[in-house]
Amino acid sequence: MKNYIIDLNFYNIMSKDLTLNLKENNVPISIGENLVFSLDFLNFCKTLGNRFVIITDQNVEKLYGEKLNLFFQNQHMDSFIISIPAGDSFKTRETKALIEDQMLQKKINKSALIIALGGGMVLDMAAFVASTYYRGIPLVMVPTSLLAMVDASIGGKTAVNTKEGKNLIGSYYHPKKIFIDLQFLKTLPKEEYRNGFSEIIKYGIIYDKDLFSSLYEKTQGHDLEEIIYKCCLIKKTIVERDEKENNIRAILNFGHTLGHSLENLESYKISHGEAISLGMIFASFLSVKMKILKREDFFKIFSMFKKYHFPLVFSQNISAKDIFDKLLSDKKAKLNRNFVLIEKIGSIKEDIYLQEVDEKILKKALFWLCNRFSSKAELWK
Repeated sequence: MKNYIIDLNFYNIMSKDLTLNLKENNVPISIGENLVFSLDFLNFCKTLGNRFVIITDQNVEKLYGEKLNLFFQNQHMDSFIISIPAGDSFKTRETKALIEDQMLQKKINKSALIIALGGGMVLDMAAFVASTYYRGIPLVMVPTSLLAMVDASIGGKTAVNTKEGKNLIGSYYHPKKIFIDLQFLKTLPKEEYRNGFSEIIKYGIIYDKDLFSSLYEKTQGHDLEEIIYKCCLIKKTIVERDEKENNIRAILNFGHTLGHSLENLESYKISHGEAISLGMIFASFLSVKMKILKREDFFKIFSMFKKYHFPLVFSQNISAKDIFDKLLSDKKAKLNRNFVLIEKIGSIKEDIYLQEVDEKILKKALFWLCNRFSSKAELWK
């Protein structure tokens, strides 16, 4: 298989800064190398609390969590780690309660700071804890995965999963600052790069045709720092217009309604990036069937995911009816059959982006999805 992973010889760069400007507060975002494990990072954290709670998962703990904890302690700061199992299957109310119980046992109060160190699951979980513990304590986000850098860290969404669906219980709570440190990408597994590229491709499809074209034309040697900056700028622009997802922010859910349903049906054994890539292909297919998107654009989107070697397959045990039933319970399908659709690559029209899909069209599209991407073609039972 051809190696699609980008060249990592880009680390000798200066920090780039953005600010998410919201009505009630602003969130600074720094993008660069060696931002964490620095006195600037330490001094910023000291302005927010006198005790540091590092929330991470067991994978990141071994790579960076223990190192960060030791860094604080060497500077005579009171810090400790709370480490949770890795994976979306542990993004639950039970895990949240375990974190909170440990904090209570350590007598953590409002004078403490939570540092969320990890991928999207950790950031969502830690931010949810921060939003409710003592009715809100300060939070700093340090995303360690590409996906978390371009998506989960920005926008203030926090949540846990339930057996009924993904991210059904949560809140909006913004960190005091986001440190996007490119040094963490040096140890990122190849499959996690692909997860990140699912969201990067999404930004190209919904907002930036030049980004889409550059990704389409070459799959290696990207200036990843510039791509991360572009994606953060796009998300910042959208969130500033619609912080609580009352209208236009819904375009960021392109592909996520179907994707989240697949994740839930697969018991989170399929990665987020793989599920969302299938979701974007499906939403693009629906856009064609609804006579909004041209077929040539659909095939270009489809081929993009093939270029980046996404598996594009889900379990043979999941039928079209299973997906249909799950879609009707998804929180993002507000009117049961509403989907974010696109008119052309790089653009979503604000007056048509959210469409109610006719039930017959939806069922036919699900037949197509299962016959094309299931590990065994399924029939409607």
